[in-house]
Amino acid sequence: MRVDMMETINTLIHVLATHAVEDGRINTRATIRLGDPKPGDRVWYEGVDREHRILTVMSVERASRMTTVVFAGRAEDIGGLIRGTYLYAVV
Repeated sequence: MRVDMMETINTLIHVLATHAVEDGRINTRATIRLGDPKPGDRVWYEGVDREHRILTVMSVERASRMTTVVFAGRAEDIGGLIRGTYLYAVV
């Protein structure tokens, strides 16, 4: 699925680390650069294969410096999420 940047709202999540891929979900440590993502929001990133990947925010737990964000999606979309990835909200 191709997503145009013009369809992206002002949400930017920077994934710093990924942990525990299981049952179609991945736990990440991230910083929220823009916006206020909530469970149910859909986000996209461009994988190393230059394909756009879509994930759904399952939970957001904020801490003083970093945030734990759990994403759900297809196995190939979750498997392509690596540290240093930026995710953008899908309208």
